Amino acid sequence: MTKTKWQELIKPLIDAGYSQYEIAAFAGCSQALISALLHGTRGRRLSYEIAQKLVEMAEKARNSEISPANQQQANDAPILGGYR
Repeated sequence: MTKTKWQELIKPLIDAGYSQYEIAAFAGCSQALISALLHGTRGRRLSYEIAQKLVEMAEKARNSEISPANQQQANDAPILGGYR
């Protein structure tokens, strides 16, 4: 099975330690939508705003500008949950 663009964006975030809830909070959507995107059952008609936020989150995570709430980092990257 071929991966969708959304799976290619979301899977590395999950692998890096972000929860589906954190991704959903950043993107402004439900955890259920993130799960459906991850499993390829939704995503053909995703809103522009959610798509842009997913791309933004993937870029920020890749550049270490943000980090998952469940990890403590030595750097000063903001944590999504707002807690260290």
